[in-house]
Amino acid sequence: MSPARICAALSHSAGSQAGIHVFLPLATLRLLLGMPMHEIADRVVPLDAILGRAARELGDALAAADGRDHRIDLLDEALRRRLHGIEPPNGQQHHALRLLRARPDLDISAIATEIGWSRKHMADRVRDAIGVGPRAFRRLLRFQTLTGLIAQEADRPDWAGLAAEAGYFDQSHMIREFREFSGLSPTAYLARSLPEGGGLVEA
Repeated sequence: MSPARICAALSHSAGSQAGIHVFLPLATLRLLLGMPMHEIADRVVPLDAILGRAARELGDALAAADGRDHRIDLLDEALRRRLHGIEPPNGQQHHALRLLRARPDLDISAIATEIGWSRKHMADRVRDAIGVGPRAFRRLLRFQTLTGLIAQEADRPDWAGLAAEAGYFDQSHMIREFREFSGLSPTAYLARSLPEGGGLVEA
């Protein structure tokens, strides 16, 4: 499973904590959890509330593991066991997600028609797979593209050029959506970004 780029986030804790951040494609996460993704969208859900005892046992094993490599081996084995024998996503659902990702020029209604679904049914299937509808999915993909481009052009970014390359109508459109998703302007985001995808410096 290849890592997926995500937006940086800030975490706060009142005490000590330990954790491992695992990057999974949303469709893979849907298979792993075995539940519609929109049911847990915008929520913080303890893993054992979904996977039960197996999640607690994995957490204990990771905490007791002897170093990074041992923890990675434990996680790999746990994911293989969980995903073994699970049917892959429905072919039509997979095709819809691929077209939404790869063909931003295609109207959402046209994609639904090509697959043989109504627009509403397609929206329901996309929400089941990744937690948001087709339009929001495309906006998030565009934002993801933009954050990747910003990381590459960190020295002197051409904001108008980056907006066009990421698929925004213009620079104003880019700034509005960037603020909506991150709470920051693109320049503030860049100023607080750590090198090599290390997250953001807290203000």
